[in-house]
Amino acid sequence: MDWAHPPARYWIALSVFALTEPIPIQLTGVTLKDERLVTNMSHSLQIVIACDDPGRMTDFWAPALGYIPEPPPEGFDTWMEFADAVGIPEENRNDLGAVVDPGGQGPRILFERYDGGAPNQRVHFDVNVVGRAQVTEEERRERLSRERARLEALGGTFKREATGMAGEYWIEMHDPEGNWFCIQ
Repeated sequence: MDWAHPPARYWIALSVFALTEPIPIQLTGVTLKDERLVTNMSHSLQIVIACDDPGRMTDFWAPALGYIPEPPPEGFDTWMEFADAVGIPEENRNDLGAVVDPGGQGPRILFERYDGGAPNQRVHFDVNVVGRAQVTEEERRERLSRERARLEALGGTFKREATGMAGEYWIEMHDPEGNWFCIQ
């Protein structure tokens, strides 16, 4: 296979190829020559698993995968210290947990408390569009809006905009078959 010009099924399934110029790929009647449909950078991926006890899942999956529990943000010694600083209530402090590859190669895996949604929502992808670059909130929202439009042109559908307890913003969408994912 010519990975410089992969078939559409790989480009869509993985969403990780850095396409620097439009390439003609036929996809259900859509030709990816349109500049709106092509991104000029790849996006990293986070896997999100809904569960009953995120702390327990973190404690299990970190050693099972050779990962480590995600360290707290810079400037904080513990996650509890961070939760205090941003005002997360006691009863919500086990709503999230994450494990990361200590070598920085594998995806981050986030465990979030299951909210009782449909069973097909127990696992989803978070596509990191903005990355870890320091950008203003306005620029972040603009980038996410452009990515939303690009993904809608590819057949995705908008579900909602959301903001988390610590002020983080993302957009929830569905792929062409109704599978839930987020862009952030």
